[in-house]
Amino acid sequence: MKIFFLAATLFCISTNAVRAQSDSADVVQAVQQMFAAMHSGDSASVVQSFTSNAILQTITVKTPGNPVVRTEDIQQFGKFVKQAVPGSVREEYRIQYVHVEGVLAHVWAPYQFFFNGVFSHCGVNAFMLIQTSSGWKIQYLTDTRVKEGCK
Repeated sequence: MKIFFLAATLFCISTNAVRAQSDSADVVQAVQQMFAAMHSGDSASVVQSFTSNAILQTITVKTPGNPVVRTEDIQQFGKFVKQAVPGSVREEYRIQYVHVEGVLAHVWAPYQFFFNGVFSHCGVNAFMLIQTSSGWKIQYLTDTRVKEGCK
């Protein structure tokens, strides 16, 4: 009887681990697709990477201890991508971790942003994604922006 419970427990743990790896891979793919669309100038695909009521925010600090949070419209972000020459916008990012719990996922990704091959700024992207009937979509994207101290 003890062996049965041990086997059942190990099976559940391994099944959950495989599911978590699959979910994480799907979440990473959703983020990568948004960046690929952005880099190629595909504004429609960029906008489709987000939910219809997504929130995009940027945090900057001009005065220490006084962060400024600016909310941007996803459609405006799409227009920026559409107006940019394909390949002129490049964000080099590194996904440091992904955490998935049910239909909610969080992705942490430091980045460096280049426009026309020239360094513009760096920071970290914090994505919150939700699993929808059409796959993982970005619900919240908050990024920080600084000019130095990039990691």
